[in-house]
Amino acid sequence: MHEWTDRADPAEVSRDAVLAVWADALDAPAHAGEPCWFHGDLHEGNPVVRESRLAAVIDWGTAGRGDPAVELNVMWGSVPESAAQLYRDQVGLDEAAYRRARGFALAPAISGWTYYHHTNPAMSRSSLDTVRKLIASLG
Repeated sequence: MHEWTDRADPAEVSRDAVLAVWADALDAPAHAGEPCWFHGDLHEGNPVVRESRLAAVIDWGTAGRGDPAVELNVMWGSVPESAAQLYRDQVGLDEAAYRRARGFALAPAISGWTYYHHTNPAMSRSSLDTVRKLIASLG
């Protein structure tokens, strides 16, 4: 995390704020339950919707068993802000999971922002937006 944060433009976001999100995720209590199956890569390209209903979810390449908090990371990227709280409520995980999920979301967001800055500006901007949402959610 420090390597990617060091590459980030401090005029865009505060290094300290990014690392505060990371520290909070690391300080959150660990998942104490049984490992759960998770998809691991929920974003707008993977749900298949038919007649306004979820029909399937594709791209299971990152699926695994472990901390279910990983499924909340979509809240700061793909889920519209107006629906994020509803999504969180429906998933039904506790505050500790929410805090861990910020860490799951921060890692690809900060690396995507810095890595794709010159080669894929649209992805870089989207990742920066996610970093900003994560910082704001620490509030």
